[in-house]
Amino acid sequence: MTEILTGALEHLSLPALLQLLENEAITGRLKLGDAGEIQVADGNIVGALWKDEEGYVALMQLFFVTEGPFAVEVGEVLSTTLRHQQPMGSNTGLIMSALRLVDEWVRLAPMVLAPEPATTWSDAELDPLLPMLDGHRTLAEATLHAGLVPCAVIEAVLDALDGRALRSVAPPDPERAAAALNPPDPSEFYDLIDQGRQHLRARELSEAEACFRRALMARPDESLARQNLRRVLQLREREGP
Repeated sequence: MTEILTGALEHLSLPALLQLLENEAITGRLKLGDAGEIQVADGNIVGALWKDEEGYVALMQLFFVTEGPFAVEVGEVLSTTLRHQQPMGSNTGLIMSALRLVDEWVRLAPMVLAPEPATTWSDAELDPLLPMLDGHRTLAEATLHAGLVPCAVIEAVLDALDGRALRSVAPPDPERAAAALNPPDPSEFYDLIDQGRQHLRARELSEAEACFRRALMARPDESLARQNLRRVLQLREREGP
């Protein structure tokens, strides 16, 4: 395997890279650090890998990666394999679809949503998301806690909002949404617990909740964060927004 191009996504974006590979009719793979890879044959996108996903969902999710190293690799064995794969669609169409999802997520991620009473949730694939939309979490936090990925929920959430199955119940919270998309290091756990307790003593419930949620993201199996978060949510329910 030979690397023919390396760099950082901060300097050359994924759409620009894919257009370059198409213009040069490259057959190989574009590796995005540890995030995943996109496979191309004669410049056409023929496959994608991201964590445990592959194919279309993986490709769409890779467009949410905007930082970090990339490398374009080519090789004779790889070329033979990739040339037997069918294009996933036109590169331009796939790029436009992905960028639309990214734009929608920027708008949706900070929203605090809850189901409308007596509304039937019609998308079985999103069953894990429904309990997380509790009127307190942002959509970004709910998606993370449900074990889902943004590109798997965006269309269904848009349909639910259009069909009035979901409603916004609090102002958007971009800071919490951004934090959810950038989980803290486990070493930050106790600092976040301490910060949350300080906010709680000061009756700054929104700030306390944000700290405890981040602590829970840092160490999901720790009951300490869950207990403190439950206390904050109970206080918020009694005292109101």
